[in-house]
Amino acid sequence: MKKDEVAVGDEVKVVNNHLLEGNTIKPNLVLHAKHEVKDVFVCGCGEVHLDIGLPLEINYVSCYKCREELPLKNNTHWCNSIRFIKA
Repeated sequence: MKKDEVAVGDEVKVVNNHLLEGNTIKPNLVLHAKHEVKDVFVCGCGEVHLDIGLPLEINYVSCYKCREELPLKNNTHWCNSIRFIKA
């Protein structure tokens, strides 16, 4: 998803709960589950990350492409938007 394709309040559906390339940890997502987008963050390389209310259970989350650490906001585990489609 691109930044202009998703907004706070949108409902998204999980289509990818696999480990992303280069990562050793993945968010605890259930395939086909629906979530409301609570926040959107775009990192330096342009990847879109979504806050769907998933609690952060590790010390940090970073972009799987550029490795930029994502904001520690609301104790959320940011999820890359490639994991979702609009519901």
